[in-house]
Amino acid sequence: MQKHPLMDKAESSLRSGLTSDRSPARSRLKKSRRRKNARVTNDKYPHLVSDLYAVSHFDPLATDQTIYGPSSGHLSVSKTIDLNDHEIVNGGPVNIMTFATDSPEYMWQVGTDRVSYVKVADWTVDSHVDALSEASGKFEPLTKSNFDNFIESADQAGATNADMMAVILETNFNNYAERFGNGLYAVVSAANILYVQYGTNINAYHVVDNDNKKSIQLCGQLPNAIDAILAVTDTPNEGARFIGLSMASTGQIVATLNIGIAVIDPTQILYPNKEPRSTGGISFAPFETSQNPLFDSNNEDPDNYHTYESITNSVSIDEDDGIYVASTVYSQDGNSSLGFIRKLVLDNDNLIIDDGEDNTRDMGAWTASYETSLHEDPPAIKTGRGSGSTPALMQVGDELLVVITDGAKQMNIAAFWALPTDAELESEGYAGREAGKRAVTCGLSNPTSRWIQSEQSVVVHDRYAFVVNNLSEGLNDLPPDALHQKSNSLLQVCLVGPSFEAPTGAEKLMWNETTTTDYPGYQAGDPEKRTGEWSSIWTRDDVASTSMVPIYSGRSNRVFISGWEGGLYGEPGAGWVLRGLDWRDGEPGDDYVLNFGSSMLGNGAYSLSQFLSDGSLVLNSIVGPIKVTDT
Repeated sequence: MQKHPLMDKAESSLRSGLTSDRSPARSRLKKSRRRKNARVTNDKYPHLVSDLYAVSHFDPLATDQTIYGPSSGHLSVSKTIDLNDHEIVNGGPVNIMTFATDSPEYMWQVGTDRVSYVKVADWTVDSHVDALSEASGKFEPLTKSNFDNFIESADQAGATNADMMAVILETNFNNYAERFGNGLYAVVSAANILYVQYGTNINAYHVVDNDNKKSIQLCGQLPNAIDAILAVTDTPNEGARFIGLSMASTGQIVATLNIGIAVIDPTQILYPNKEPRSTGGISFAPFETSQNPLFDSNNEDPDNYHTYESITNSVSIDEDDGIYVASTVYSQDGNSSLGFIRKLVLDNDNLIIDDGEDNTRDMGAWTASYETSLHEDPPAIKTGRGSGSTPALMQVGDELLVVITDGAKQMNIAAFWALPTDAELESEGYAGREAGKRAVTCGLSNPTSRWIQSEQSVVVHDRYAFVVNNLSEGLNDLPPDALHQKSNSLLQVCLVGPSFEAPTGAEKLMWNETTTTDYPGYQAGDPEKRTGEWSSIWTRDDVASTSMVPIYSGRSNRVFISGWEGGLYGEPGAGWVLRGLDWRDGEPGDDYVLNFGSSMLGNGAYSLSQFLSDGSLVLNSIVGPIKVTDT
């Protein structure tokens, strides 16, 4: 592969954080530093290009919180925004996030079809790469007319059925269901190298100056990366696929597959013609059901379940490179499911997973259980019977908590002690790995007899957490095939709201440490042990969250959610809304509301909203990020 002019610089920058002795590398990376322009900083995460927006869910801890936002104070605001009047960078369909670069003047746009380098000032594209079509001939490159025609057709159809919407999607985005799953979770290194997955490849992109514009160039690739990863453990490829990428503090790439986690030395990507290093250029931990230590403790026979646990969301990573991920495993007959939250540990080039042996547990790896919906599949939006969360890491004093919503039909918010080893849980007086859970109501009526579930991560800020409900009662009454339930999520996010009842409900909760005698083996006179409990601070049953990830804005002290409100398509006032709720009390009279109207342009489709330093909004819509300046 021909190197571009910045190749050597990028490689040397990455190499500086890689060494056979992990501790010295980390100590170098931990040093606080600030770039000369003092406008893009990576003091907290020096292995990333920026402390904010360099990785999905905003930061390695997956907190979904940003320092930016509108400066409205706590005053009520309501605006109507015509998105057609604002600049859009096409991409997708589905654009989870727009990523930081080493300059505040540019951002990386990453969609399921392409990568673009975007000039922030006027929201125009300096260059783009049709990454998905280059990775696989199954997918045609998408043009502006594809995106424009999709919006026009969807808006003309209004409220429609699944068959019609499927035709609209397929007409404009060939093989649209298979496009979803590419380019979802990406990461930008300190050298401004974007690592992202398309097809079975992991690509590395950088930019070079070209006629006063930034030109994207491929500076590395691990082709057929899934096969390369599986070969490390001789794991057969039986439907393995990528979920996404992140990065450890050492600069190593953390790749999430649907059946396990891999860690890849970036030189394997930047030097594609070299054999993997003997020290272990790729380490892979498959989530084999037969190796899960909790099957024995739960008296379950792993032979009754699928060979591998299923992962559907990304990972969070703590400052010591503990990697946290949720998984689910299904019984062979489909009548049961089990949920697990895991911590894996990166030890130099080796990925340590809890296999039930003392040596792995002593290094800090652990496994815990969480509730699932057992044999019931959610009707729409929500994927599978387990957790819909990328685990969020919440720092409370000296403790680090792993926070998810579980898969129960009425979901719980659940916290787990992140840092103690299994032995330390016992020796330091913890009641167990779980640090408290609570059933979520979102203020909705009949919470125990309906679905209250979320496909979104938990927003965490201080000791507080915020969750949303993504399933409406009306979806329970639909025929099983009304939303092509087992087809694809992209179709569903186009229908729920305009054509089928939109979900409502949100809740803010607080975690506190407490003590308990409710632990295994307790006898009268035994000491109380450490645990935690959640309390509800406020709920809102009137606000909609269809599929977008909620975010917390520090500048405005609000939590922002997005969904379809006001009834079905065509009803007065019905349309897509971005709503900022007062973090203090959720008081309805203090909402900050941007009304986008009924056009499909306002559909965020599994993405996160973002705010920039000047208060501008980046709405990562289904057809590309839109910059809204009049917030």
